[in-house]
Amino acid sequence: MNNYFSSLLQKLFQAPADTQVIINNDDLKRFYKKACSSSARQRPQVSSKERLSGEKASSSNGRGMDYSESRTYISGDDTRLINWKQSAKSGELITNKYYQENENIDYILLDLRAGMLFGTRTQPKAALAIKLAIVSTLASIKQGQSVCVIALENKLKPSKVMSSFDQAMRYFNLVSAKNRSNQRPDQPALSSSLKYLQALKAEHASVSVISDCNDLTENDTAMIKNLSSVNRMRVFRIQDQIEITLPDIYPLNYQSTSGKQSVSITSKTQLKHYQNTISSANKKIRDLINSLDLPVTYLSNQVTDEEIFTQQMIL
Repeated sequence: MNNYFSSLLQKLFQAPADTQVIINNDDLKRFYKKACSSSARQRPQVSSKERLSGEKASSSNGRGMDYSESRTYISGDDTRLINWKQSAKSGELITNKYYQENENIDYILLDLRAGMLFGTRTQPKAALAIKLAIVSTLASIKQGQSVCVIALENKLKPSKVMSSFDQAMRYFNLVSAKNRSNQRPDQPALSSSLKYLQALKAEHASVSVISDCNDLTENDTAMIKNLSSVNRMRVFRIQDQIEITLPDIYPLNYQSTSGKQSVSITSKTQLKHYQNTISSANKKIRDLINSLDLPVTYLSNQVTDEEIFTQQMIL
């Protein structure tokens, strides 16, 4: 890709300098309320090979439901677990021990970098990404799962593990309203969130990757394949309509509302280079995604809120 068009694409698909919020508070509350009341998003039944972590016995002992063993009471043991019947027979205090239940955690890799703040119509790509994350989070919580959102911004920012609607609401309020007018150009790559997830050694979890995937590499696909061998994974690729349906007219002008950022294509030659560059990049990324052999959903940021709930888009 020559330097001119590399620079052009960087400008075109980065956030305008005046971008501040992704979703305003009223829209977020409305969408969140609808997501809380929706019963449409239920996960399909999974086979025994696809069970989540909470359905797998832990090797450690603790206060769970499945019996592990009985042994002599030790100071500090939970007195509620004393087996009084066996204690009476043996003449000493006997306590029951149980397998500790693994915490069920679903993971959402949420891309909120500058490129995701671009949007020529309706909403920036990041707005749709956050809405998908909200629906997925609430669907998990409804089913007794906890959720950790790994947000990719100027830095990698994992959320605390959320297990209630109130916790999720507070988190997405914070994420949506954050001022992003000073996004740095040297943002972390998508691979950093995948490496973080690998370091957690997550297994038997549901993992959603929500991104435009514009910097997806072969190394990233290798990590995703590795993660998908022990987790249930799905990819949501979000694109602006101008990335999907390439413009065929010129001049092509794009300018932020503040006038601080602008891109202009003024000739047929420039337009042709632009079309070839975007088409080539899209094909490369699509080929990489298809090589994953995972459920993938391609979405335009013009998808309506209603379509998010009516389409089978959530794990």
